[in-house]
Amino acid sequence: MEFAGTQLIEAEDPMLVFSDPEVGAAFETIDAYESESCGLGGGEDEGPDQDASVTELDPNATRIDVAATDFAFDGDIPTESDRYSFVMQNDGEAVHLIILAKLAAGATMDEVMASEGEEGLEASYESDIAAPGAEAIVTADLT
Repeated sequence: MEFAGTQLIEAEDPMLVFSDPEVGAAFETIDAYESESCGLGGGEDEGPDQDASVTELDPNATRIDVAATDFAFDGDIPTESDRYSFVMQNDGEAVHLIILAKLAAGATMDEVMASEGEEGLEASYESDIAAPGAEAIVTADLT
């Protein structure tokens, strides 16, 4: 796994580590364990794949620029219904992504977090991972 870590640092691409066969084999073992012991992984319980257009800039959507630092976001977050493309610039030292979540009626964020998204979540959309200095996009219709 040292080789994958070296590739990751040199390429500054956090996803490159998954192309290493050793890492892939390790994740297969982890996924199998999670599926058997925790009810996680295995694909079936994860729901349908997200539409690829969610991670693309929509020229017809309102663009919202967001600056991400380590574990904080700054931007003019909209409060009106519309189609938005959030363009996150990662100014931090850690990798980041944006997740947009629509809570079910009556649900609280604390309840959703406590259930790890299993309860109280009507919909969610997430960006790709952005390495430090990179950007990621998430586009969705907000109501």
